[in-house]
Amino acid sequence: MRNVLSQKNRFTLWNFVQKEYTASGMNDKDFAAKATKELGFETGQHHVEQARDGLEIPNNLRAISEMSPAVLVARVQALEAAMQGLYRHLGWTPTEQRGVGHG
Repeated sequence: MRNVLSQKNRFTLWNFVQKEYTASGMNDKDFAAKATKELGFETGQHHVEQARDGLEIPNNLRAISEMSPAVLVARVQALEAAMQGLYRHLGWTPTEQRGVGHG
């Protein structure tokens, strides 16, 4: 059985989707979990999909798959530059960077 949102919660979710969905890069299921945690009420994948459709926001996975290779390369390069800036800020050396996330 699906969870039915109150008008107030539906409005709150739609605003959250409008502000946060595209930048999150998440799929609908993961974004629903984020919304549940941040908004304090249970949301589901179908709620996010309804909000996206109503707001005419494309699914993040489809939007990414439709990007040109040049756009994807530029985004990866921007992320790499941001990570390098973070590494410098933290004072990490290249050797320490390789060990991040590898237990």
